[in-house]
Amino acid sequence: MLRFLLHLFIPHNDRSGRAHWVAQRLSAIILLPLYVWLLLVAMPTASNAGYEELLLWMGEPMNSIFIVLTIFFSMRHMSFGLESIIDDYIADPFYNRVALLAMRWGTLLLAVSVLGASIKIFLDY
Repeated sequence: MLRFLLHLFIPHNDRSGRAHWVAQRLSAIILLPLYVWLLLVAMPTASNAGYEELLLWMGEPMNSIFIVLTIFFSMRHMSFGLESIIDDYIADPFYNRVALLAMRWGTLLLAVSVLGASIKIFLDY
């Protein structure tokens, strides 16, 4: 798990690309049931509920867990996709590394802010 998390922050040189390919596919497989839950449960609830009702719904433990998992794995999957794009289109090693670091830290900041807001809602409601 630690290696999985470190991969988010520290670019590494995996010449075969196998680990990246497998991790990207695994994140996609994990996201499938989460997005089904999002479409079948969360979206109808969000569209039919008022603000306070939605906050109460988001504050329920299982809903909070699913929201946090969806956010985490979506950000991770997005990071994999952006990494592939950067590797394919930025040939210069220096600019490639700078772009990878900027993308990873930007993704991390976005994930932390969204997860922080979700946790605050869970703790407040």
